[in-house]
Amino acid sequence: FATSPPRGYNTDAAGVRRAFDHHGVTLSGTDAVVVGAGGAARAVAVTLADAASQVHVANRTVERAESLAADVRADADASVTAGGLDTLAKRVPAADVLVNATSVGMESDETPVPATLLHGDLAVLDAVYTPVETRLLRDAAAAGATTVDGAWMLLFQGVAACERWTGHDAPVEAMDDALRSHLGEPTGSRFDASKVFKYRGVLFVSNGNLGHAPVVARTGGVVVRRLPLSEQRQE
Repeated sequence: FATSPPRGYNTDAAGVRRAFDHHGVTLSGTDAVVVGAGGAARAVAVTLADAASQVHVANRTVERAESLAADVRADADASVTAGGLDTLAKRVPAADVLVNATSVGMESDETPVPATLLHGDLAVLDAVYTPVETRLLRDAAAAGATTVDGAWMLLFQGVAACERWTGHDAPVEAMDDALRSHLGEPTGSRFDASKVFKYRGVLFVSNGNLGHAPVVARTGGVVVRRLPLSEQRQE
């Protein structure tokens, strides 16, 4: 801090954007609906308002939705509106993108959006990742919608943090495998959650007993550390 003041970064927006990108979902010019008005919803709404033509914030407490919409509207070109959960009946059938940014569905078989409102032209991201396959995502898949589970958003938050700290591209596949393994999900390579792996000639370890090694990413309980030079070895 001797040469410049400390800076803080939020990776929620990057997590949302890159999760949609990974699934081939284009946000530009879309009609989007965000359910919730908390911290996660704020990041989602700001991200969508940067690309979408319309963003609607729906929340149980209407005043909170209106307050969030007003904040986002101040710095966005998109039309940003707000209302209660009753507005979902009108907004979701006409929407291109739907994001659940509430905790509804976490560790429960509940959904904030009635299944009858979902349709095949919709892309649905649920920020909840426990369980990974929420009721909302099951209903969306049954309706033919594109589904993006919350673990993708969480993964790309960790990826953004890793890249910010190291200045290099993150080992996305290895981080994804570690996260999915931690969440009890099948992975393509069944990545060992305590494995040492090499990336660009540098060794990293996930969830190893190395409290002295610098942390470069935290993703869903998985801690990735960069091995000190003194402990670098050939694999």
